[in-house]
Amino acid sequence: MTYRNAIPNWLAAWREISGYDDVPGYRQLPWLQRKKLDHVVLWRGIRSEGFWRAFFVVLTLVVLALIICWHWDLAGWRRDLLRCCPPLSAIPWLAAARKRHLRQLLSLGGEPS
Repeated sequence: MTYRNAIPNWLAAWREISGYDDVPGYRQLPWLQRKKLDHVVLWRGIRSEGFWRAFFVVLTLVVLALIICWHWDLAGWRRDLLRCCPPLSAIPWLAAARKRHLRQLLSLGGEPS
């Protein structure tokens, strides 16, 4: 992914949040099998290089937000908003990655046992 495509991809990924289980073949699975598949997807996501890159970017942004809050002595909703923005900005990418891993597992027939 190039930086030129990062913002449009981020905006497009907000649609992924609304379609949580909108993956072909996912809804047909029994509940327990879907949860097992979710755990496999979570583990694959954590092991991926992109997750750790995004984790450290969000962590850096959170630390910068804390430094700004301390420097300008922000309080109330301004402080809360500044602290919440970095983690909230990562939600669309996490949702898109989850859906991508689910599609890949279901296309391979990789239902967990």
